[in-house]
Formats: sequence, C-alpha cells, structure tokens
Amino acid sequence: MRPNNALQSGGSRIVWIDQVKGIAFFFVILGHLSLQPTLKSWVFSFHMPIFFFATGCTYNIDKILRTSFKDYLLKLSKRMLIPYVWMQLLSVVLRYLVFARIKHKEVPMTAYLRGIFIGNNNLVEAPSNPLYFVLLLFLAELVLFLLVRLSQGDRKKLAVFCGVLLPFSLLSQKVSLPWHINAVPAVIAMILLGHLLMQLYLRNRETLEALEPTVRFALIGALFSVGVLLWFFNGRFSLHGNKYGDDFLCAIAAAICTSVALALAVMRLPPLRILTFVGKNTLFYMGLHKPVILVFEALFPVWKERQWFVWVTAVVVYLLLIPAVLLCEKFAPFVLGRESSRNGVAARVCEVLCVVGATCVPYLFFVNHFRDGLLRSNLPLSLLAVLLYAAAVTGCWFLCKKVLRFPFLPKEETAA
Repeated sequence: MRPNNALQSGGSRIVWIDQVKGIAFFFVILGHLSLQPTLKSWVFSFHMPIFFFATGCTYNIDKILRTSFKDYLLKLSKRMLIPYVWMQLLSVVLRYLVFARIKHKEVPMTAYLRGIFIGNNNLVEAPSNPLYFVLLLFLAELVLFLLVRLSQGDRKKLAVFCGVLLPFSLLSQKVSLPWHINAVPAVIAMILLGHLLMQLYLRNRETLEALEPTVRFALIGALFSVGVLLWFFNGRFSLHGNKYGDDFLCAIAAAICTSVALALAVMRLPPLRILTFVGKNTLFYMGLHKPVILVFEALFPVWKERQWFVWVTAVVVYLLLIPAVLLCEKFAPFVLGRESSRNGVAARVCEVLCVVGATCVPYLFFVNHFRDGLLRSNLPLSLLAVLLYAAAVTGCWFLCKKVLRFPFLPKEETAA
C-alpha cells in the first residue's frame, strides 16, 4: 500500500496534506452547526488555522522569486477570486430556496450583492459567510509575495517583516474591515509557520518515520493534550471576528499542537480517497457547505434539537457536496477555478455575468451608503469612498478583461 506521506501521481500534491484538510473540513462543518458551545470553542481553536498551515507547507519561496507579480496576480485571481464570485452566486440561489420557498420570508438580495463585495459578514451579510477565508487567503498570499520579493527570499528577513506587520492584527482585534484586511498579518504568520514546520519535517523525516508506534502514539497524545490545555486557558480563536482569545501566541501554539498531532496521525494511516477528494476541493466545500446546512436545517428543523443529530447532519452535508463537486468538474470547472476546454457558449455567458456583477456590485454599495447618510455628513469620507469606488471598478474591469476570460474561453486549436 502506498504510504500516506508520498506524493500523488505527477508529484504535484502530498497525500497526507490533502488527507489532513479533508479531516479538518469535517470539523469546519461541525463548527457551523448547533454544536455544544464548549466543543464548538475547541473546534474553532484549530479548524481554520490548519488550512493556513497547510498553505505554508506547500509554499515555494524559490518559485515565487522566479514569478512576476502580474503572473502571480493572474494565477491567484483565477484560483480564488473567480470561484469566490461563482460560489457566492450559487449560495444566493440556495438562500433563496431557504428564505423565499421554505420559510416564506423576504430575501435581502441587495444586501447579498453588497455582502459579496464587502466580504465581511460583520458589516454586510453575504450569501456564504465562510468564503471570507478565500478573500483573506488571497490578500495574505499577495502581500506575502511582495514580502518575499522584498526580502529576496531570506527567511530571517521575512520573519522580521511579519513581526513588524503582526501588531496591526493584534491591535485591531474585534474590529471589522472589508475583506478582513486587518487579519492579513496574522494569516501571513500562520502561513510562514506552516512553511517552517514543513522544513523541519523534511529535515527530520527519516527520524519521524523510524519512530516506534508506541513512541509516535505518545507524541501525538502529548501534542493533542497540550493543544487542548492551551485552548482551555486561551479561549475561542476566530479569524472571522479577528479574535485571538486572551493571548495570540497561546492561540497559535494551540492550533499548531493540534494540527501537528493530526498530521502525525494521518501520515501513518492508509489513505482514504474521500479525504483526498475533499482535501483537493476545500475551496468548493468552504463556499457551499454553509448554504447547504441552511437548506438542510430548514427542511428538517428537528435535526437541531439533539447533539447526535448535529453529527449526523455534518456527515450528510460532507457527503452531499461530493456529487456537487463532480458535476462542477464536468460541466462548470470555472466554478472550481479550473480551465475549461469546451462549453464555449456557457463560458461567454458566465463572462458577461461577471462583467455586469463587477460593476454593479460596487455601485450598489456606494449608492446605498450615500442614501443612508453615512457619507453626506463627512466630506473627507465621501471623497475617500469615491476614490475607493473608482479603484474597485477599475480593478474589477481589469480582472474581467485580463483574467476572467482566460479560464472560461475554450482553448484555441492550432491548425495541423
């Protein structure tokens, strides 16, 4: 049997990282259900940081140094921003099903459109709130790219730059900003810690693999216990609210201990295809699991009454998203941030929708805030809002022109 710490065919992915992400996402779903409060607080101590650590594990500084900023921006936009828009639109449909068709309530469509643009549910409700993770990761990787180029790949300088930026996150706890921009330094710190942990693992891989099963079990148990203890003293960790509990270092240490314990356990287990599948498609899962939960709980409200129903619901939602991913892979790969070589007509329709949305959403946000009187009483704020709107429209049109058309349009065939 192939070991779980080997590369998959093609050498582009590491199996155990996908397996860890697949397991972690089950806890993400649990955390967004009516889980017992103490257990939910523990789940929040690691269920999102583990994905940023995983990003760091595969972060290639040498490759970054060989890539231009333009190419990197285009790559990130295709991989994150385009799926973000489409999964939010799919979430609008699911929320419409819940509120308009099942609960017979008014659907706040204007708020949803603004929420997609703002990217922070604490400010304006978005169709799928967990997708803030995508925007936050996009910004963090973009800033980290600039830091890598500025430091010329020197890891010590990178650590210094990260230390300089980190107070921005720590001093703005519980402050809500668009795209959770104030949490970016904290995310960069987690990505770099994940990168450091991966380097330590690679240097000590033979020693770790040679550990006796009892020693490995004891190490996993010790790390897990320390993680639980640190969580107990620190409290809830929530990137969504930029809340790190009583102590940021304690929160990070708790997340690292639990994540490393899970990784060490997974490395020695036989790989499961379902975990690898989910681990490769966490972006889609991140976007759609919450709206699916809302539909499920609206159809079966009794499932929120007992704790064991919560676990069953988590399993059902986890499995329900598998056929949804398979359908997108076959008929709409652009939703997953992947290129399509066919369905050209559908691709052009999607491109037109993105162009319209890219200009209408910021416009709606600006006009609604102006009408509410939030800008008219403050001239500097009004001027800043106008500049931000102009920048947003310019940026969106740039993406529509330079980025969106590439994943959608079919590949041109060369003449024989």
